[in-house]
Amino acid sequence: MKKVNKADKIELKKAEILDALKRCLLKDVYSQISFNDVADEAGMSKGGVRHYFPTKESLFMGLIEDFFNTIEEEQINVIKAATKMSDKALLSTMYSIEKFLMNQDNVIIMMNIIIYSFEDNKIKELVRSFLRHHLQLFENLMKDLANDTNIDQNQVRQISRTIQVILLSTGII
Repeated sequence: MKKVNKADKIELKKAEILDALKRCLLKDVYSQISFNDVADEAGMSKGGVRHYFPTKESLFMGLIEDFFNTIEEEQINVIKAATKMSDKALLSTMYSIEKFLMNQDNVIIMMNIIIYSFEDNKIKELVRSFLRHHLQLFENLMKDLANDTNIDQNQVRQISRTIQVILLSTGII
């Protein structure tokens, strides 16, 4: 049996807590969720949760980083799997549709994160940072497509922003 080192145990425990927070967000809005709710859902004590995430803000920042990093890693892997540039743009768009529009749980979690960001500047900056990075990733993909198809760069930027606004708006509705 392989022995798990201390750093891996910590990451596993944090992942359990964040998964519990996600389940709580599917039942209630962020403002109504307490450390006790997360602890009960995770099957641990409130002190156990606070050991890894001392504040509600740190708990949600951990969720945001995990949520956005997972989405980005998955999307990059989908894009890497395609061989043609036109397939990469299509797969990236379809991935976004599937991940946000077709997955109600992700929409609910994302909406809670966005609403919380209006109340907390650290949360807001983390969300902004991800959205800017994601926009840049998508724009770079569209620029690569434009280079392969001789589409004007201004059109690419307009198309990529339009697609992202539509996806975000549809996910909200």
